[in-house]
Amino acid sequence: MKFILFFSLLIMMSCSNRTKSKETTSLVQNQKNLIAVLDTIWTTEQLPIRSRDSLIELYGVDHDLVKEQNITIDKNHAINEEKVKTILDKYGWPTKEMAGERGNWTICNVIQHSDNEV
Repeated sequence: MKFILFFSLLIMMSCSNRTKSKETTSLVQNQKNLIAVLDTIWTTEQLPIRSRDSLIELYGVDHDLVKEQNITIDKNHAINEEKVKTILDKYGWPTKEMAGERGNWTICNVIQHSDNEV
């Protein structure tokens, strides 16, 4: 009888650890995915702005390359704004542990460049 009880206890503990392990793995994966999404948003938001600013220094504000870059900036920003809205709807404002420091800066940056409604 003691053997059966001991064996049952071991099985229950084993199942419990698997559930916690899966939850932890899922949480870590979600965090990595969130950070990856925010890194992509940062890159697609900032690189075109930096390129445009460099083009302005070289050619001036009215150059066609600058105008093309502004179109890219606006298109990327619209996409990034939707992604940030989705993140905020899903997680609320993510903690530093969830999104990393740059992730939080990314959200701030996208909101800063958005309309007042956002």
